[in-house]
Amino acid sequence: MNPQILIDTASELLADDKGLLAMDESNPTCNKRFARLGIPQTIDARRAYRELIVTTPDLGECISGAILYDETIGDDTTTLRALISGYLFVSIFRACAESLASENASRLAAMQRADKNTDKLLEKLNGTFHRLRQSGIDEELFDVISGFEALSAEKK
Repeated sequence: MNPQILIDTASELLADDKGLLAMDESNPTCNKRFARLGIPQTIDARRAYRELIVTTPDLGECISGAILYDETIGDDTTTLRALISGYLFVSIFRACAESLASENASRLAAMQRADKNTDKLLEKLNGTFHRLRQSGIDEELFDVISGFEALSAEKK
């Protein structure tokens, strides 16, 4: 197996301050725990225990994956279905959230570019206005000075 694939997979599983849940103990370990609590040591009890874990509300917000024991992987009951359903929900929710964030970031970037372009256009228009205004003032002054010089020349 490619070591880089393992590294990438582990990085993805441990991203966002989430970790793996080792939710399945071996049958002997689980049976010892159940015996101390007076719980029957049966496959149905272990299945109910696992279902309790995987149907925990918002579990996907806290973990990025789960380590399963062979008994769960081969189990065709609601435990595995609930785990897969939860995983799919979190995956789809994450994809939608990332898509929405990407769209909003794109819109924000477009608005920032438009704002920058508006500022540049405003500067250009202000410069054009000031040049035209100054040109009009210069023409008026030139007319006044020309008229003054014409009147001064007639008086002499």
